[in-house]
Amino acid sequence: MEKYKLLIKRLHEMRIGCVEDSIKELKGKNTITLKGEDIIIPSLCYKEYEMLKSLINTEESLKAYSVVIDNLIKEVIHTILVMFDNGDALADHFIIDIIDYDTKKSITENIALHEEFMYYLNEIE
Repeated sequence: MEKYKLLIKRLHEMRIGCVEDSIKELKGKNTITLKGEDIIIPSLCYKEYEMLKSLINTEESLKAYSVVIDNLIKEVIHTILVMFDNGDALADHFIIDIIDYDTKKSITENIALHEEFMYYLNEIE
């Protein structure tokens, strides 16, 4: 698989993981199991989640929250990829690229990452 596709796939997996972790936090079940023992993963915004738990307390509201969080993360990833494609104001100051450490070659040559990300999402969703 081409390296940029691996990057896009991983970004998608991270997006899904973040949404799942946020939902788990709302349900009070954000734990990992280590050596057979459940360990609570502390949130950096504990107070805010506590407030949201009282507001998002039905399956319908949980689904709406999930859709909003998922869309927000997708937009952030897309915006960052536009930046890597030199399509935002940063390109007025300098050009950035993603270089494979081993080959020292760009993984973005002749592609637009933000477009490939959206193509990937359209294929799997």
